[in-house]
Amino acid sequence: MTAWVLSWGALFGFIMILLVSMTLISGEMTVNDELVQGRGDALVSMLPLIIFFPIIVVFLALFFWAMLVDGLWLYRLKRPIRVSAE
Repeated sequence: MTAWVLSWGALFGFIMILLVSMTLISGEMTVNDELVQGRGDALVSMLPLIIFFPIIVVFLALFFWAMLVDGLWLYRLKRPIRVSAE
């Protein structure tokens, strides 16, 4: 789960930094097929992106972690997992 959050967080973090820097440089952005001009207005229109991407990454990590644990549990029902210290 930690690797998922860190890897996807780094990817989305890079994309968000790129988008914010492009918005700060140009002062405009297209949001929902509408041109938003002005640095402040463009950054405010990006606020849902900045807020929800980290939340989505964490929820997806928890979801896939739960699927992995459930898969291991189902596998263990048919074939026990044996750990041997050699």
